[in-house]
Amino acid sequence: MTCERSREGLVEVARSGAWPAGLMEHVAACAACARFAQEQRKLSAALAALAQEDVPDPEEFAAPVMAEFDRVRPGQSQAWRWILAVGVAAAIALAVVRSGVPEPAPTQDERPFVAIPYTVPLAPDEHPLVARIEIPVPALIAAGFRVTADPAGVVEADVLVGEDGRVRAIRIRE
Repeated sequence: MTCERSREGLVEVARSGAWPAGLMEHVAACAACARFAQEQRKLSAALAALAQEDVPDPEEFAAPVMAEFDRVRPGQSQAWRWILAVGVAAAIALAVVRSGVPEPAPTQDERPFVAIPYTVPLAPDEHPLVARIEIPVPALIAAGFRVTADPAGVVEADVLVGEDGRVRAIRIRE
């Protein structure tokens, strides 16, 4: 029996305790496989002990974990907004380039959301988030939007974000 073949069996032995024919003789003759068998037994015992422990409720550890994330990475929310703004601008640019469709004219007092093409539609049971962000005007102009604001400024926009964090639609607020 080869070491490679015996190691496959040793994992099963550590889990079930049943020794296939010839495997015990190989382990007795091969020091490396004997060490591997011992490590697998220890691993199986540790996993069995871990399975017996009670798992705490998420409410018990979610707040301290999130607080630690905030402590380690302060100011992350501002960086997230810029990343989201750049992502939205890139998605808009892609939508305009691929579709060739100009921005629809407003039909009511409030402009409609413009869907980002080539994104997965929202599921019926999905709870989207509408976030208001500021997008640099040059990014919107580069994406093909007609913006009457100062070219050096920013424009407020509502973005429709799915549960997966992807932007599905955008609405420019002027």
